[in-house]
Amino acid sequence: MDPSSHKQPADVGFATIAIALMGIGLSAGLNYLGMVGQLDNWIMEVVVKPGFSVPEQSLNPYLIWAVTIVLVPSLTAVMLNVSGGWRRLLIWVLALIVTFFWVPVLLLAAYEPEIGVALVGLLWSGCCAMVYSTNHEMPADLIDQNPAKQDDAKS
Repeated sequence: MDPSSHKQPADVGFATIAIALMGIGLSAGLNYLGMVGQLDNWIMEVVVKPGFSVPEQSLNPYLIWAVTIVLVPSLTAVMLNVSGGWRRLLIWVLALIVTFFWVPVLLLAAYEPEIGVALVGLLWSGCCAMVYSTNHEMPADLIDQNPAKQDDAKS
């Protein structure tokens, strides 16, 4: 194996923290610029049909940020500790779908569906985790590729 095709070993802990901070930072920056509010308004326009009442209650911003600060590092950690690119992609897509499915729940509870901050953070951190895992030698992939080491570890 020539050195040019060898991937660098991954540092999962550092990568998780760095990617999560980038995702949360991007969410904060876009929120500061007002782009997340535009995303929330677009989601509202798509899901609320003409003639229906628009919810007047708004979620507590601290709750929105608390959920985002928990979701983004959790998604990143799970994606970097799972073997296989298709599994990572599936986890990323499912996290986005589950987050987006909070829209009807919030509407039924008469709250505005303000999930833009979480969606931006999850979208960016998932993308970064996919790129990182593609360009680095992930420990979970190494264990999955070498079943002889798994048998040795079990005994």
